[in-house]
Amino acid sequence: MKSDEKKMFITGGAGFIGSRLTNHLLGEGFKVLVFDNLSVGRRSFLNNNKNLKFIKGDILNKKLLSGSVKDFSPNFLIHLAAIHFIPLCNKYPIKTVENNIIGTKNVLEAAKRSGINLKKVLIASSGAVYYGCKEKEHKEEKDLMPTEMYSYSKYVNELQLRHFYNITGINSAAMRFFNVYGPNETNPHLFPAIFSQLKSGRSTLVIGNPKPKRPYIFVDDIVNAITMIIKLPKKGFEAYNIGSDKEYSAAEVINIISGLVGKKLKFKSDPSLIRKEDVIHFKPSLTKIKKEIGWWPKYDIKKGLSKLLEEEKVQL
Repeated sequence: MKSDEKKMFITGGAGFIGSRLTNHLLGEGFKVLVFDNLSVGRRSFLNNNKNLKFIKGDILNKKLLSGSVKDFSPNFLIHLAAIHFIPLCNKYPIKTVENNIIGTKNVLEAAKRSGINLKKVLIASSGAVYYGCKEKEHKEEKDLMPTEMYSYSKYVNELQLRHFYNITGINSAAMRFFNVYGPNETNPHLFPAIFSQLKSGRSTLVIGNPKPKRPYIFVDDIVNAITMIIKLPKKGFEAYNIGSDKEYSAAEVINIISGLVGKKLKFKSDPSLIRKEDVIHFKPSLTKIKKEIGWWPKYDIKKGLSKLLEEEKVQL
């Protein structure tokens, strides 16, 4: 890839996945503009780099967003900004529609006006779009079945992106992330909740349902997959599952952490943290992304947790 073709515009680029991706792309010589309202992201997550430009802005601010994209004239646009936490989405459905659907509409409209340099648009979708499906392993070509506000919004985002591709011809990809974990996550998912309690000195951890198994994927594997999709010469609209081929329950995760830190950890389940609708197994098929891109997770759960313990500086 030529140096004059390495301009990247990232919404939500100071967030959990976005900051990790931004720092990686800067290391690969990209010029990156991060557009983030810092509602959950942090400017401090981003490395200081001469090729980084930061704009504090909201994707609902159409004028600022459109002007920022047009002035930067990116070769690639990655849309990560959204409300991610499922209980929050269910509690505030109107806010979720505004941010996740209308916000995405604004991003894609800005992309259409960005100029002739734009080669590809990627958006963060979610494995949650399969949540109502009964298959043991979810494949991209199967019908989707969202069941709650967050997954509905991501389902609509994919329709929006497909329409964007149909009317512009700009290569596009929807990335269906499954249960990402890693440093700097600010939403109260399982791993941040566990690590917050570990740092406070607790040896009995309070969690929700310990039984459902999820294909937890370390954030650096997500970043690697996104980078490979960016560089993929294939044209058209595509959707890719990005997760792990192994599933673990919360109880199993805690047992693995116990072994890594050399301390027996216990847990208790808080009924208020248990979701009304939850499936026991939730596993992606990785056949498509492996075949078309050559991507496969490099971090198993122990390796990922070891790196997370190191970066979060957890000492027990």
